[in-house]
Amino acid sequence: RPDGSTQTNTLHYCTDGSCFLRFSHSREEWLVPLVLAAKCCHSVSDRMLIELMTGGNTGAGEGPRAPGLNQQLWECMLVMMQQQNAKQPLATQSDARAYLGGMFRVALLKEVPKRATDEDAAAYVVKRFFMVHTESGWEKLTSLCVMFQKLLALVRGDIDPDNQDATHSHDILPPGTLYGMVLKEGLEVMQSRMTMMVRKWTYKYDEHKKPKYVPQDFQQNSKLLQQLVTMS
Repeated sequence: RPDGSTQTNTLHYCTDGSCFLRFSHSREEWLVPLVLAAKCCHSVSDRMLIELMTGGNTGAGEGPRAPGLNQQLWECMLVMMQQQNAKQPLATQSDARAYLGGMFRVALLKEVPKRATDEDAAAYVVKRFFMVHTESGWEKLTSLCVMFQKLLALVRGDIDPDNQDATHSHDILPPGTLYGMVLKEGLEVMQSRMTMMVRKWTYKYDEHKKPKYVPQDFQQNSKLLQQLVTMS
């Protein structure tokens, strides 16, 4: 990310042929179906998404539009497409983002304002948690395709799993980066607590009574602001 923080994305293959994208948020792990994540990244048709995920037509099958040698990848993608369409049909990118944003609305209550739509919430998820090394939706989609192809190759036994103890599997982080990550997390927690307290103090529970404070009080009264920071 531009601020130097990172996000780990992992693909999980299930025995029923489905695949899920895993990411973490607020010290919790979330699993999103791969088809849903891919359609939220970039606007593609079902046919194009299958061809991208499977590496295209190899030309070894019967007919010009046959799967070819990557038959297992095609079957896996068809299974995931059928499972997703059985739950919620996703014809366009807007449908996919509206569905994803509706599911993560509660989890993103602190980051996404209430006035934002479900598509805006999904756009925040895609930008903040999906392939954070790039901001391009097309590059996010192609990265998911490469990960899926490598995962299926590992499942078939065509490649060996990566050695986690190898040097290329680790990042060298200086002390300043590590300290900045801890400091950033602490500031985010404090900011969320302050936001909740300000909303609680300025909320009007009764129409005939005034709230305890108004937003201008925190700007004019330094002692009140200091008390808010101390309690957070």
